[in-house]
Amino acid sequence: MNRFVIVIPFYNAEKYIVRCLMSAFTQRYSEYKIVIINDASTDNTDELINELIKTIPIYCDFEYIVNERRMGAMYNHQWAVYNHSSGEDIVVHLDGDDYLPNKKVLSFIDGFYNENDCYLMYGQYKRDTGEIGTSKPFESESAFNSLRNLPFVFSHIRTFRSKLFYEIKVQDPNLSCFKDTKGNWLGVSCDVAMMTPLLEIAGYNKIKFNSKPLYVYNDKNPINDFKVKLMDQEKTEMYIRKQSPFLKKKF
Repeated sequence: MNRFVIVIPFYNAEKYIVRCLMSAFTQRYSEYKIVIINDASTDNTDELINELIKTIPIYCDFEYIVNERRMGAMYNHQWAVYNHSSGEDIVVHLDGDDYLPNKKVLSFIDGFYNENDCYLMYGQYKRDTGEIGTSKPFESESAFNSLRNLPFVFSHIRTFRSKLFYEIKVQDPNLSCFKDTKGNWLGVSCDVAMMTPLLEIAGYNKIKFNSKPLYVYNDKNPINDFKVKLMDQEKTEMYIRKQSPFLKKKF
């Protein structure tokens, strides 16, 4: 049985956070931890979380962190992975305004990793409307070799063995791949910044795509980056694509 670490970073998610956390807390799986990171929200998210924690039975380990100032999703995610996971743990990224569609998501992922002996699994998702997302597998190994030139379709749900993330730090001790030219943590396109090196380190044969939707993406949130920071997203993605690729690692 694999151990999971679900990382949930968010900012001002009062309309969505209870649904998100309930979908994580109620997973029918015994070996997992949830790391909840409130990135200095200014709405009522904190109150809602504290009330939820007091009123429902919780059978998994969890940490609830409240940042004193906004750090951004990139910082929060890498901090959570490096401080709350290790080795063979499987990290699952879940945004605070999204949610898992059923109580058996972790059980499905556990079986998937065991069956496919992979280091990284990304998969299909659906939107709140029920519309199926745009994730898809690599067409071929040659396509994979042009990873940084491909459209970004390696999306929700994003899962990976923790050791891949630790290898990023081996090859890039300063985590420059997560920072801009001034050394600041990237503010947008964090999914591209994370997944690109993870895919390269895992290598084509240790990456698997899952077509079963295991994630519900909320594109109705008015503060989604693609709605308010689209130009910054495009600029940052181009910056990421121009960086040197990471080396494949055989574990």
